[in-house]
Amino acid sequence: MTQDHTIQSSLNGNAPEVSSNELTEMTTIIANIPKAYTDSTTAIQEELEIVNNAISTWERVAPQLYQIRKRLLVCEELLSGKRNIDSVSALVSKEDKPEKKKRGPAKGTKVFIRRKSEKLNDAVLEKIRDHIASDENYHKSKEIYSYLIENKIIDGYPGLTPDRAFAIALSRVDQDLIKYNNHYTIMAWGLPDFGTPEHARRKALKSTVRGEKGTRISSYGKEETAE
Repeated sequence: MTQDHTIQSSLNGNAPEVSSNELTEMTTIIANIPKAYTDSTTAIQEELEIVNNAISTWERVAPQLYQIRKRLLVCEELLSGKRNIDSVSALVSKEDKPEKKKRGPAKGTKVFIRRKSEKLNDAVLEKIRDHIASDENYHKSKEIYSYLIENKIIDGYPGLTPDRAFAIALSRVDQDLIKYNNHYTIMAWGLPDFGTPEHARRKALKSTVRGEKGTRISSYGKEETAE
């Protein structure tokens, strides 16, 4: 047999004949497929890098281009008579005004975010509320901390100034059972309705105490028969 003889496929008796040249060419193509994919991947990566660089350049240059276009449009409108000098002057003066700064916390101050506390949970807060409600008076955080520690409601805070750590922790708790009055004459914790007529009525009722002989001594010092 010569080199150009045809090869009969063994898969099917009626299969078309394939010459040795065609078989060699097909084998070469199959062998080059991995290399073709590699070249395609490299080309895609290079093209992707070019596109990314173009986008980066556009993002850097775009603001300047917009400003140039804006200036050219104004010049074109002035020359064509679509806009007069007075309107341009008004527009420039308006753009020259400094932007108002948004109000926010003073520089150097910390903004406390209220959140739930595992140590000062709802049960502890209810104990604090009941303690304040017992005499209807404002209570300093230091006094509240002493009450909680003495009654073993919470464990002590670590550090050299645990009462101060407690005061900070209490101020950060997200709750509505008690309210801090930051007036310089008070600066203590009370119930949310402190200062209302209902608070004054409750406080007046609790200002009377029972005497030793079953009498009740009012806030005016007058003895009354106990009910």
